[in-house]
Amino acid sequence: MSGQQWRKALWHLRHGGVEGFKEFRRKRESELTSTRTSTVGSPNQEDTDTPTLSVIVPAFNASDFIDRCLKSILNQSGVSLEVIVVDDGSFDDTVEKANQHHGSTRVSVLTGPNEGPARARNRGVEVARGKYIAFADADDEVLTEAYSTLVDSLERTGSDIATGSYVRIGSAGWSRPKLTARVHIRQRLAVRLEDMPELLEEPVLWNKVYRHDFWNRHVGEMWGFSNYEDQEPVYRALVGAAAIDVLTNDVYAWRLADGRDTRSKRKAELSDLQSKLDVIDALRDTLNHAPDHVVEQAYAIWMGTDLAMHAEYLDTANKRFRKTLCDAARTLRKTMPKDAWKLMPAQERLCMWVVAFGDMDDIEEILGTRMEETRAVPLELVDGTWIVAPTYLSRLKSDIPQRLLKAQPVDFKPVVIVRNARWIGEQQIEFQGCAYIPGVDPGRTTFRMQGIMDGATVLDVSAESRNDNRVDLDVGDPWRTYEAGGFTVGVDVSSLSDISPRGIDLIGSFEMGAMHVHTPAVSTAVVGMIAPSPILDSGRLTVIADARSELSIRPVHIPTDPVVVKNVDFRGRDVTVTVDGSADVYSLTLRAAENDVELKAQGPSIFTATLPELPERFRSQGERQWRLTATTKDDHDVDVYHSAVDYLLPGTSSVRLAANSAGKVRLVQRFRRVTVTGATNDRDRLLIIGRIDPPERLKVVLKSSEQTIEPSESAFHADGSFTAVYDLTTTGAEGGKVAALAGGYHLKYGETPNQTDSWARAAGKLAIRPVDCFTEWNTLRVEGKNSGAVSVMASPPWSSGERSKYGRFQLRDKDWGQLADGIVFESYNGKSANDNPRAIFDAIRDTRSDIPLYWSVRDRRVDVPDGGVPIVEGTAAWHRAMATSRVWVNNNNFPYYVQKLPGQFYLQTWHGTPNKKLLLDMSRRKVPLTYRRIMRTEVPQWDLLLAQSETAAHRLCASLGYEGAVAVGEQPRNARLLESLNRQGQLRKLLGLSAGERVILYVPTWRDADRNGRPLRWREFLLDPLRLAEATEARVLVRAHHVANSKHEELPFTLDVSDYPHVEDLMAVADVLITDYSSIVYDFELTGGTAVHFVPDRISYEKERGLYPGWAEGRNVAENFSDLLQFVIDELASEGRAPAAVPSWPAVNQLARMLRARVLKPDDVIEPPTAH
Repeated sequence: MSGQQWRKALWHLRHGGVEGFKEFRRKRESELTSTRTSTVGSPNQEDTDTPTLSVIVPAFNASDFIDRCLKSILNQSGVSLEVIVVDDGSFDDTVEKANQHHGSTRVSVLTGPNEGPARARNRGVEVARGKYIAFADADDEVLTEAYSTLVDSLERTGSDIATGSYVRIGSAGWSRPKLTARVHIRQRLAVRLEDMPELLEEPVLWNKVYRHDFWNRHVGEMWGFSNYEDQEPVYRALVGAAAIDVLTNDVYAWRLADGRDTRSKRKAELSDLQSKLDVIDALRDTLNHAPDHVVEQAYAIWMGTDLAMHAEYLDTANKRFRKTLCDAARTLRKTMPKDAWKLMPAQERLCMWVVAFGDMDDIEEILGTRMEETRAVPLELVDGTWIVAPTYLSRLKSDIPQRLLKAQPVDFKPVVIVRNARWIGEQQIEFQGCAYIPGVDPGRTTFRMQGIMDGATVLDVSAESRNDNRVDLDVGDPWRTYEAGGFTVGVDVSSLSDISPRGIDLIGSFEMGAMHVHTPAVSTAVVGMIAPSPILDSGRLTVIADARSELSIRPVHIPTDPVVVKNVDFRGRDVTVTVDGSADVYSLTLRAAENDVELKAQGPSIFTATLPELPERFRSQGERQWRLTATTKDDHDVDVYHSAVDYLLPGTSSVRLAANSAGKVRLVQRFRRVTVTGATNDRDRLLIIGRIDPPERLKVVLKSSEQTIEPSESAFHADGSFTAVYDLTTTGAEGGKVAALAGGYHLKYGETPNQTDSWARAAGKLAIRPVDCFTEWNTLRVEGKNSGAVSVMASPPWSSGERSKYGRFQLRDKDWGQLADGIVFESYNGKSANDNPRAIFDAIRDTRSDIPLYWSVRDRRVDVPDGGVPIVEGTAAWHRAMATSRVWVNNNNFPYYVQKLPGQFYLQTWHGTPNKKLLLDMSRRKVPLTYRRIMRTEVPQWDLLLAQSETAAHRLCASLGYEGAVAVGEQPRNARLLESLNRQGQLRKLLGLSAGERVILYVPTWRDADRNGRPLRWREFLLDPLRLAEATEARVLVRAHHVANSKHEELPFTLDVSDYPHVEDLMAVADVLITDYSSIVYDFELTGGTAVHFVPDRISYEKERGLYPGWAEGRNVAENFSDLLQFVIDELASEGRAPAAVPSWPAVNQLARMLRARVLKPDDVIEPPTAH
């Protein structure tokens, strides 16, 4: 067997044991026989019917998805097809799973060695028998009726290619990429590439169907690029096609599965960049005879999309990557048509112009500013010309041509969102929503709503402006407010005597002087926008959103003299229908699959019925659809229509109306419906208001990926309505009151708190309008999402003006007045109130109560000690305190935009003696650009730096570029450590530890992956605390670094103390400290206990981060569990420890006196006792 077959055999042995290996050998023998015949002739030769379509599926180790892919293809209807699976040398059980479908005469499986997807597709094309061919990747899915739609279009038009839209699916659900939404915004049949050069933006094989003979003539054999192998054949196809059908239908689902190595993650790799450059060279050859505007479009894609995506990683790339990309951009620029730059968005064209010149300082200025601010670009009108004005322009050394600064049509991206639509007359409708162009001051635009029917403008209505405070939150623009972009517009269609069956598309039109831009109006309604008008003589009109949420007014035919109901009311399963008095009705019946329920007449126009209970299978999911029919007096069964109906405010009953464009009476019944209709707050509590139908006492909880918050009390009423009350505060780690919520939650329900997996849904006005609650602890937004789910976003307690990026940016430039008495403390970027700043705070608070002592915090979850005033970062109170307080004390860094004013004193305490290399001592590419930029402005502002030792002083000054005064001495925080050694009994009781219990404290530092939000699961970490506890018979305390996201796990003999506020207390009760590269060992030495560096990843960590020479000199180092265990056991067997002497300078009280003096006597020159 080949090496590849041995790997496959090994896979079967590992997953199936000896029997699995034997089964593999039996199947392999059978495959060898079948392959010799199947790969030289046409598949399915026994089938005399020639398929219309051949679908070629290359597969390599696609075991997890191949079955789902093939089912999605075989379930296609309306077209005869064959499926050719070409296994590209898989060594998992892909072939076995594909062969399970071999019983279908439509499926053939070809096997062979691994040669890449291009050659695999070539093999499939060689044996394909269909008039048309299509390609699908083995881990993707083909959407319902995709192939029949594409083939039908080709049959009608005779085009060579038909292409449809696609969606992206992954762990977070599905989404439609902006690119494909732009290309497939409207149907265009029998076009050429020169008519629609934007087709080059979608160089993928799998969302298209090709004529087989066309493919053989104009595309032929695909070449085996190492990556992006489908782009070159797609270019050849698009260039060679005499006609192309571009459809709006979604036809394909491209999967981004969990753990899959996506292209976006590979953009920082040199091999991926080189692959892209190889493909671009090949693509240029395909366009040798293309029209100029097509070539311009291609260059704009290559430079503004392909290479620009790689440029995002230049700040952390190695020199070879940088040189390769900059050289490629420079080469491309030399041959690039000038007009191609106009097709690139502003950020991309400015960035790539700078990349082409290779100035890394300018490149990092652009990338860094975008990270700190936004990717949006402000647009300014100068002397009648719109220009782009990003804030970094004045800081660049590179010369940017004026032609690149001139705003182009691609820079104007208008947005029109309709939030509500209601008919105010038979043919008059009112729309409410917002309209804006990102980057453009709304005061410079005039907005109108237009209606386009069959290509002609038939409606053109001015809009009335109104404030909409939701817009700034959605846009996130730091330079503009778009509140004035709210609108109300009334549309009257009574003058249109004949409306096309294709309807009237609603288009937003913006006028900016001589410039006009347009965009479709879209809906964000929870239920999808369906708004039928009252019934007219000839039918009715309905405002409806399509699959892209784009709005139109469509005519709906209704029979002459329809049966019309005035009202449909629900109470549980009881349905009451009020019929128009003029209706000629004998009886009404609700019909569902195998269920008919006849309504009883309660008078001439009122009918009632009780729907049967749903079977148990509907308890967890699903619903039953009912349609209302009427039997007329002449014995005809007909549909029944609403005279008027508003679907945008969903009901709360288990039975409610189902939206449909005709306005027919349709109902949906659920086993149980839990809806939320509103919210409010009562001081420190959030009140959620809703209904459970049928009435039942359920647990409605706030649920996030990390928390499940139960209501502190709930009130249930006989009609099913309920109010759930959630406490917004909880007890902090030090006994204070703190915020209980942070981040995003969804409302879910269940019978018990541990079984709350069902989603509560938005109903009533909450479906079209969110509720905002402003409290001392949070700013809360309760909102119905497009899916119908109800979200609760708990932000820091910002005011209505502070919660938008624009509002917070405005506070940065405000004059807050003169300096005043006050000290601002911050610890670990506002995530805690401890460490060195806390020790200094305690000393000052205990002696002076007349100095305002502020704590800068990220949110109100931080337990600020008594005597401290919490100020949340970004609020007006925070800016005022930062600007007017005479002293700052920090152990890390403030945000990048903070600038010290004359007369202010900044004490930097830092947070330990560095073992891990810092900033300037590290390779530039290993330090995030944002941190480099912060420290470039942060460090020069320090007036005094504390260092634990001479070694620490040298490392900190050299690595951070600090040249100011340094005070060397024990860390102020360790005053608490030495004090805690005298109250171990009290601390043990607080932590739940027995008096004689031996304690191990495990405190690892952070890894790069922790910055990306990777959850830290202790049993999967380098040291399994449970294993250590069982081997030593000791209690193991584990504490994650503040950068890491610890997943609290209940493990025997272990205790996660990551949320405990003071690590000094933990060190005081620990017999042994285990860490890896943390500076905590220098503090623990004061206890007299034993510390061990457990470093099984030492080599890889050295490469990742780097360590200072002699970082573990004189201390215990273990690189495996056995050595670690020996160190720990020896220490636990020892008789005890002798704490170190009390440290001298900087004694906390002396340091506190110095800072008090600076606050109260700011004009005096006060020096620390020891400084370097």
